[in-house]
Amino acid sequence: MKKLFLLLLLGLTTSLGFSQTAPEGELFSAACQVGAFDCVIKTEGEMIVENGQRVIIRLSEPRVDVTELGDSGQVLSKRHFSIEQSKLNELQQLVLKNKLWKYNYTQPFEGTRTASPDDHIYVLKYMTGEVPVLAVNYRDTPKDKKVVNAYETVKSFFEQLLQENPAQPEARLIYCSCAETPFGVPDRGKDYYELIADEGKTPKVVKCTNAGLEIQTKTEYPVTDSQVAELQQRLQRMDVSEINGYNQDDQLMGGSMYRVYMEYADGKKINATWQAEKPMRKAEEIYYVILSYLHKLTQ
Repeated sequence: MKKLFLLLLLGLTTSLGFSQTAPEGELFSAACQVGAFDCVIKTEGEMIVENGQRVIIRLSEPRVDVTELGDSGQVLSKRHFSIEQSKLNELQQLVLKNKLWKYNYTQPFEGTRTASPDDHIYVLKYMTGEVPVLAVNYRDTPKDKKVVNAYETVKSFFEQLLQENPAQPEARLIYCSCAETPFGVPDRGKDYYELIADEGKTPKVVKCTNAGLEIQTKTEYPVTDSQVAELQQRLQRMDVSEINGYNQDDQLMGGSMYRVYMEYADGKKINATWQAEKPMRKAEEIYYVILSYLHKLTQ
């Protein structure tokens, strides 16, 4: 992770120094580097267009994104988990109790090198407008021990979060589909692809065009377990759970409704539907990854 990426991610645009003013308002984002892991707490999701207005989705629970980096800065894995709002409030109380706003500290990175486990980073941001943004960024240990203690306080909080929420292996993908349902188009029905990979059965891809009409065509294609695993790995890297529950209907004249749906062996389900002029970008990307991959398996 590059320092610039982390700062842009949290909206940090002003220069940082030592502040003597306690921040006010609600803590709504936080980040910390814990060894090889970059951890970011978010309370807001992707910006979408809703009823003609651009809005930012407020998450029902704070979300922790964890990125594992290799020695050369490459991404080894990504995962996320939700926490109670009370946990974020706990971090805010640590900041206020220990007066961490007094110990902002920055040391420039050399050129564009990527961060390493030797770097020490945390960034906290508050909801209210022009209050201080708290940050500690350094590589070599600063002389002021209070700066080090400020980082260690935040780091310990994130370490506890990681311990309480260990990585879990993802269950096997047993169903995956993408569908397009046009509206107001004569003699055209729903088109869809679906992957069916039930335990103990040979997996298959079903291709259907004009579903529900007399001209419907439906064909099945056997596939392999390794092909199912490859699709699951692609979707896992895209973090498909981010689109679960996404539902946007702009009621476009002559538009199409799109749907992505997945099921896993542990009962987990991912469902997203939209008919929108400007849909969620990640939902579109996942739709076309599934569409192109399942289409390839039918050739």
